Amino acid sequence: MNFTAVIAQGAFVTMALLTLVACGGGSGGGVAVGIESAQNGQLSVGITDAELEDVTAVWVTFTAVTLKPQDGDQLEFDLDPAVEVNLLTLSDGTYMPLLEAESVPAGRYNWIRLHVAAAEDGSIADAFVKTIGGGMEELEIPSALQNGLRLVSGFTVLAGQHTRLVIDWDLKKALVYPGSGGAWKLRPALRITDLAIFGRIEGAVAPGLFDSGLDCNYDATLDSGNAVYAYENDVSDPDDIDGDSGDPYATAMVKFDADANEYRYAFEFMKVGEYTLAFTCQAANDSPENDDTIDFTVLANAVTVVDDQTTQAPRFE
Repeated sequence: MNFTAVIAQGAFVTMALLTLVACGGGSGGGVAVGIESAQNGQLSVGITDAELEDVTAVWVTFTAVTLKPQDGDQLEFDLDPAVEVNLLTLSDGTYMPLLEAESVPAGRYNWIRLHVAAAEDGSIADAFVKTIGGGMEELEIPSALQNGLRLVSGFTVLAGQHTRLVIDWDLKKALVYPGSGGAWKLRPALRITDLAIFGRIEGAVAPGLFDSGLDCNYDATLDSGNAVYAYENDVSDPDDIDGDSGDPYATAMVKFDADANEYRYAFEFMKVGEYTLAFTCQAANDSPENDDTIDFTVLANAVTVVDDQTTQAPRFE
């Protein structure tokens, strides 16, 4: 399989263009091959990410994908060659294919696991974080050797149909900055979206909020420190990112858009439903491993994501 091409979606495209394009054959290694086609469906899985502040590259090597049918044994697909990717290139609606149109038994699946190349100490082999200052540091995933990256969000593969999934590795929630003498860590902060039904959110933020009397850490030179968090349903008191049930569903960095002449953000591959959006100018202070005190400006009304549409959120003022 040739994984060299990253698929670009542009601002937003119709569902017909969201096929994971393959340059070669299947990934191989799947034990589902040979089952009667009437009992099978096709499954494609891609990986995506959003922008992140303070780093310019996060390299990870994926080696296999494991699926767990609700009724049946695990199915493992080795990626040959392994898929090496800078996750920060997978933003603005782009994603990298891991599985492409694999034949798998139709039915409900309990979980999906992504395997990454990891050394015995938990660091990721041949992978690193590159900071804005130019330094390159190794990454660690404490659970990489034992469990890989498992998503417990289930999904369904329909007989005779092609199910397309995109996994968003939200680095704002996943990447842990090193403490004194410590190492960079990458947590399994993953969410999964079925491309049969999803939408997109975009909006703008008034620059006056970047210095509104709060302890903001906006850096005008790097255009960093500002983010919008999206919470499922109605949330009156948004929580920071700390690994508990109150964490945001997704995050998006706020960046200056020269064409629009304003500061904008976008959430890609969002499942249909209602979300509360909250802006913070203290994003650089929000550590995924700590319960931090973060101030938010919350939109008064929930934002509704509709299938195959871009929802324009009210401007943060």
